[in-house]
Amino acid sequence: STSSKSSMEDMRDRAEARFGARLSQLDGEGRRKNDEYRSVSAAASGACSGSTKSKSAAVSSTFVGYNPLIMVNGDGTTRIEPNPIFMTSTIVGVAAVDNSTTTACRSLQAQARQLSGWALQIEKELDRMEIAAKRADIYPGVVRSLIAARLGTW
Repeated sequence: STSSKSSMEDMRDRAEARFGARLSQLDGEGRRKNDEYRSVSAAASGACSGSTKSKSAAVSSTFVGYNPLIMVNGDGTTRIEPNPIFMTSTIVGVAAVDNSTTTACRSLQAQARQLSGWALQIEKELDRMEIAAKRADIYPGVVRSLIAARLGTW
């Protein structure tokens, strides 16, 4: 019996049967990861730009002199002990902290790098699909069309 489908249609059907379910999963994951990446990137952009004013305080002690004390020994004799006098002061200052050096910035940038690494994993998986398609006698262009139709643009 002769098939009413062309060889191209047959290839599309075989590609769909072999890769369609995984491409649907990748599409859902990709959309979520892309949304997360955009959100994290926007947060990182805000957290890493500009500077933040930060108050700091330091206590300073300055030696002023001695106030001698007369001390009585256990045997009733006396001695003079030096008693140092210090003047303390608190210095308050405001410093600008570059936001790109903050923990929040570095954390968000690391998350963005991790999410962009996920995209590289997807590219490798799609390459493996093309190789598997060639082995199954499915033209690479058929698989690329299926990928484009299923994944579209995120």
